[in-house]
Amino acid sequence: MSSVTPPSGLSTLFIACDNICDYIPVISTITNLFFGILEKMVLVYVQSTSLKENHYFSYIKDKSIFRCITLLVPFLGNILVGILDLINKKPKEENDFDFLARIQGIDLSAMPKSIYENNLVKAQEMINALTESLDSQIENLKGALNDFKSASVQPQIINEEWNEIKTSFSDIKKQKVALENSKLSQHPKIFPKLQKLLDLQKSFIAWRHSNYKKYIDTLTNEETLKEAQRYYISTFNPLFKPLEIESPKELMAAVLNRIEDLAKSDEEHLIIELEELHLKFNSSLV
Repeated sequence: MSSVTPPSGLSTLFIACDNICDYIPVISTITNLFFGILEKMVLVYVQSTSLKENHYFSYIKDKSIFRCITLLVPFLGNILVGILDLINKKPKEENDFDFLARIQGIDLSAMPKSIYENNLVKAQEMINALTESLDSQIENLKGALNDFKSASVQPQIINEEWNEIKTSFSDIKKQKVALENSKLSQHPKIFPKLQKLLDLQKSFIAWRHSNYKKYIDTLTNEETLKEAQRYYISTFNPLFKPLEIESPKELMAAVLNRIEDLAKSDEEHLIIELEELHLKFNSSLV
């Protein structure tokens, strides 16, 4: 996630002081002559990158020359600038950069316009990349579900390809956690797309439950036992091989324990087959 860099404490202080001085007659004349017009003239010839990126000097550079000249006139200039500031002080719709700053608790009031606009472009690019990624995942998952629902797809092929889908579901969970931790999931463009992706995942899981139940209903007790043993072992790390269990009752107990362990990870897609196999155990093997 892109982070917003707040202005330094010194820059914030100088900018705040300059803003206050703009409303004080005579003082505003001095500050806008020496710290406004003269500094703006000097900054034209400055080549230092660090100075150009400094929030205070960027603020001076962005400050309207019309404002500086107007404030050279005591009283009348202050009144005119005050009126213009009131007119221009309108509530604006939150953009992508405002959102990023808000969720990070950063005040942008002292950020110069040029730095703000540069960061706005970067924020828009980041949010657009995230939404495009979510759109792509939604289309891919929707396409996979439609393919799986096709009558021409054999159960064995579905069982083999399901492993890839489970991997994508694990990736979706990691992405969801990352977006929630960074609070990006609250973004008005990201929130509905993330919810759509999660809803599609739930639909896929529900379909897999139904489809796999139909599949194991066609198996003999012996075939079901082998299927349960295979899925039970597949839920463990490849480096760890649990003992094979021959007794149906022992296997049923082991499967139930494994379901309870995996349920704690909040990844329902990992236990679909074990749940359906356990239900069949209860109905036919015991």
